[in-house]
Amino acid sequence: ILNQQLTYSNARGKRFAGIVLARSIDFTPHPLNVAWMMLNCRNSEERAVAMAMIIMAANAAGIYGAQIFRADDAPRYHRGFAVNCGLLGGALAFAIFQFAREHLARKKGETELGDDSSELEEKD
Repeated sequence: ILNQQLTYSNARGKRFAGIVLARSIDFTPHPLNVAWMMLNCRNSEERAVAMAMIIMAANAAGIYGAQIFRADDAPRYHRGFAVNCGLLGGALAFAIFQFAREHLARKKGETELGDDSSELEEKD
């Protein structure tokens, strides 16, 4: 939303700030997804499949991205940014739900990490 307001401005500095802001935040989700996956996968096979799914989802973004940002909506892409705000809101709600679910599972001691650590202790 802030980026939309910055790009509507006629001031050159504000438009440049909008572009810098948009591009600086753009790359962070992928490394965060990979780090989360590395912490939550139990073994190398599960990690390999999860990594393939993350890469597949990232590549699929190019397919639906062309449908969201259509040429008939150029140059401001009102519809495209509205769809993105809706998707971001849904993803945020899902992330909060997932965080709460994992927090409750850790409180109860039902996490996979706890199961793996007990297996390692038994082998020693």
